[in-house]
Amino acid sequence: MNLEKWLTNITTDTAPEIAQRTGIPKRTLQHQIATGRMSIENLIKIGAAYGHHPLETLIEFEVIDPVWRTIPDIRAALKLAPEEWLADEVLNRMRLGAKTDEFTVPLDELVERKRCKTKPEVIPSPDDDWQYEEMAAADDSPDEPMPGDDDYHDGP
Repeated sequence: MNLEKWLTNITTDTAPEIAQRTGIPKRTLQHQIATGRMSIENLIKIGAAYGHHPLETLIEFEVIDPVWRTIPDIRAALKLAPEEWLADEVLNRMRLGAKTDEFTVPLDELVERKRCKTKPEVIPSPDDDWQYEEMAAADDSPDEPMPGDDDYHDGP
């Protein structure tokens, strides 16, 4: 964008008035206007002094791509959001991803469910030696030979 055109779009002030309002040295400002080349810092200062958003200034002077207009600064937005909104959003996302009712059931009810829940019974498989041995150890019957023992005979 043309510097002079941009200045006339945001203010009717003269260069000395702009310099006074922004704190930019008068000679620096006059020189940059005369050459049509202004530093990014001064563009931002002038824009901000006259209520022109810095992002728009950078886009107008092709310092950054216009796509940034549509991409919000998410971290800044999160810092501005009240805690209640953040908590609601987290809960909504958890509900969307939940495969159970753990996020919709009152906490007291979940605690009660866990307290009353019995451990599932493990049914040993003949192929799982460690499970068979564990079960055999829990049995009160006399010791019997196990598969793999020298005394073990399968059948009569």
